[in-house]
Amino acid sequence: MPSEHAIPSSRRSGSATLWLAVLYGALIVYGTLFPLWEWTFPPLEWANPITAPWPRSPSRTDLLVNVLAYAPLGLLTALWLRLRTNLLIAVVLAVSLGSALSFALETLQSALPSRVPSPLDWIANTAGAAMGAFVATALDPRSAAGRSLRQLREAWFIDGALANLALTILALWAFTQIAPFVPSLDVGNLRSGLKPIAHTLRDPSTFDTLRAAESALQILALGLLVHRIERRAALWLFAAFSLAVLVYKVPAVGRQLTLEALAGWAAAIMLLGILRSRSPAGGMAYTAIALPAAYGLSQLEPGTGSALSAINWVPFRGQVGTVGGMLDILETLWPFMALGLMARWASPWRRRPWIMLVGGMLLAVFAFALEWRQQSIPGRFADLTDVAFVVTGWLLPWLFSDIRSRTLPAASTLQTSDPQAGTRSAEESS
Repeated sequence: MPSEHAIPSSRRSGSATLWLAVLYGALIVYGTLFPLWEWTFPPLEWANPITAPWPRSPSRTDLLVNVLAYAPLGLLTALWLRLRTNLLIAVVLAVSLGSALSFALETLQSALPSRVPSPLDWIANTAGAAMGAFVATALDPRSAAGRSLRQLREAWFIDGALANLALTILALWAFTQIAPFVPSLDVGNLRSGLKPIAHTLRDPSTFDTLRAAESALQILALGLLVHRIERRAALWLFAAFSLAVLVYKVPAVGRQLTLEALAGWAAAIMLLGILRSRSPAGGMAYTAIALPAAYGLSQLEPGTGSALSAINWVPFRGQVGTVGGMLDILETLWPFMALGLMARWASPWRRRPWIMLVGGMLLAVFAFALEWRQQSIPGRFADLTDVAFVVTGWLLPWLFSDIRSRTLPAASTLQTSDPQAGTRSAEESS
């Protein structure tokens, strides 16, 4: 039975969700009021976002950014509130909070000469918070959709907040691959989506081995993460899902499928078939090699153009207000979330605080060295923001467990028809 000092899993995961919501809200405040050093205070000229002039030519990109920026806030807030109230009230409060935060920040933007308050931004932010809150209802087991998803999830994967985080990491990878999600079956768009493959087939010398290796290492690490949480063999399910995500790039507006990505996928699936029989510690070791290696390859590739740039010391200067900036953040975040999660699983509970601290410091040095090196790589923009998100990604999984005490598995947890699933569930609760 659980030890008397154990923290219930729902309480631990709820606390982690609250902290994530608070941290994400702080990022929204920073990004919306960026740059912070241009403040002027016109006490009689505050702009009401509702009555402010409507933009003459709204940008679809800005609209999408404003919706997507508030969706995680609505999701996290609703997920935390649903543990303390009924689902409807949780959704209403989450949307209201997101709308109120947006209204306040749009009002404060009138004190920033470079920012323009807009009622469209406020509406888009509110819509994003509502979208995230409604996604939370689909994940809640009290709803019909939530019950169906819960049954499907329990059939394939072990239970627990850490397994949920692993699935979230998989979703973040998919998001970075196919955003902004909009499909088009227009012949011109389909040709554009397949253009890199046709070009490489016509001239095989243009095949980029490093990009293929980067893709293979990422998919390999994701596959090992899925293997860690599977209740029954899910290699074919992961292979189908990851291939579908890559193929969706063809009709997705603004995305392209490359031969390097397909080759990397094939190599990763073959390696997964070989490595799946290894121990969990082995999976951690392969992940610890694959993800930093993939990140290093991506950071040392030459960019577009020949200009060199000095390192940017102002967080988010290159990411504010663009879909590309948002994707850049997520592409940096999810690999190190996966690395931190695998390390948390592989760590003895008494050593977790030290592993978390030392690992974060080592990754900070690693990421900073790569950014510093980018100053001499043509077309690259060295940015301190990436270092911050490497460390953030590493630290996030540790929020989902109590590193001060140990929770012993309940007897019912061990009584399962699948001994391996029972062992994994016990490990996750520790």
